[in-house]
Amino acid sequence: MSKKPDALVELVKKATAPENSEPNDDLNASVFDYLLFNKNGAKEAAKAMRKRLESKEPQVVYLTFALVDVCIESCFDTDDDNADKFLQQLASKSFVAALVDSLSKKVNRQKARVAFLG
Repeated sequence: MSKKPDALVELVKKATAPENSEPNDDLNASVFDYLLFNKNGAKEAAKAMRKRLESKEPQVVYLTFALVDVCIESCFDTDDDNADKFLQQLASKSFVAALVDSLSKKVNRQKARVAFLG
């Protein structure tokens, strides 16, 4: 399964599209599969998700939180090196900064609570 980086960006955009009222489990699983089975997938996925966290649309941010959550949970269910690399990318200064910035917006905090706490 070797796709171009643009394919991952488009997949993340589909999974976090503002017209989606709820997270799409199939798309979220596809994003995780991509990051797991492609050489630079972990880095590309984290970068694409970070950009979506910077969106001004609360629904996009909410769906991105849900996508990140699914990917993190899936990482703990596998021993793959790319899963570890993805978790390292999420711990990077740039990703954490994007996460904190998105959570600093009141409208996003409410959506984040729903995404992470159910």
